[in-house]
Amino acid sequence: MYVLKDSLFVTKPLDDVFSFFNTPKNLSVITPRYMNFKILTPDPIIMKEGAVFDYAINIVGVPLRWTSMIVDYEPPYKFADIQLRGPHSYWHHLHEFKSQDGGTLITDTVHMLMPYGLFGKLGYHLVAKHLNKGMFSHRKKVVLQHLL
Repeated sequence: MYVLKDSLFVTKPLDDVFSFFNTPKNLSVITPRYMNFKILTPDPIIMKEGAVFDYAINIVGVPLRWTSMIVDYEPPYKFADIQLRGPHSYWHHLHEFKSQDGGTLITDTVHMLMPYGLFGKLGYHLVAKHLNKGMFSHRKKVVLQHLL
């Protein structure tokens, strides 16, 4: 299992930050454009435990469908989603929000497994690890722009 953990501090109140992340359409805002991310789930999209969302996304030029489900939802402190359908054998993404020093600390923890055994391990080290780091780096820049 691979773990990716990333944190970002923003000088906005907890409720404002959670509201931004609690809006599924903002996933299109924080995902790099080259990934052609599109939410396929029709409106209204309601964040709650058990909610299921469908997306289309390009990963290294390959168009994929991704379905995720919210498995833990405790506003305004955290929510977690798992992949039901997509490129990974397992994907669990925990989003945590904590009031700190007059702002909010955002922490993302992703646990993932790649498919295809040794080929998946190789793919992770050659491609997926770098894509995920790049995606989170982009996400930090965009979140800071939107929450300043």
